[in-house]
Amino acid sequence: MFVLILAELLTATSSSPSMLPLAEVSVATDVPATRKVCRDEKLPNSRFMRRVCTVVKAKQVAVETAPQPPVAPVAPVMTTFGIGMDVVDGQGMAVGVLTAVAADSVTVKTDRHQAQLPKSSLTISDGKALFGMTQAELNASVENSLASTATAALAIGAEVKGKGGTPIGTVDSATGDSVTIKLAGGQKISIPRSGIAIGADGSGTIGITAAELEAQVRAVRPAG
Repeated sequence: MFVLILAELLTATSSSPSMLPLAEVSVATDVPATRKVCRDEKLPNSRFMRRVCTVVKAKQVAVETAPQPPVAPVAPVMTTFGIGMDVVDGQGMAVGVLTAVAADSVTVKTDRHQAQLPKSSLTISDGKALFGMTQAELNASVENSLASTATAALAIGAEVKGKGGTPIGTVDSATGDSVTIKLAGGQKISIPRSGIAIGADGSGTIGITAAELEAQVRAVRPAG
């Protein structure tokens, strides 16, 4: 096809060498064989083909110098545990973020707590740490552990003092949320677990004095 096209073009221009139709030049430059001829160092003798080759080379230069679209940088994918790594559950939902990494453990910060977990309980996938609990489940586990520790530290029968150190009674029972105190007069009161501090000797101290506590007890004691 290339030979036929060139033959027709050369015939059409041989009768009038000064006329080189732009339409024919455009057609010829798009023929693969024409581009091959124009890549040769020696230009064709035909005036028409020389003009064709000039257009071909101009197109090639335009293609080579055209600005290329910028390549977006690819963020590196983390393959080892690192501070700031996202922790997700099996459904891809957020659990927390790593805030510390040790030899055998990591610390995960959720929306409410920080939990130290063994590295073996997490796996890395696509730059994130996969964990077998949801955020709510991990929070509940941490809270249960804290409650158990607090209850164990506050022994039944331990002395309870008021602010200032005056004894007011003893621990009658304790849960993760509250402590029941048996006062010296035999009455029992319940206070939030957060309202009593445990001393080094195992005794508990509340945030009001013995006199203030007695006044509150009298205020709620039934008349008679």
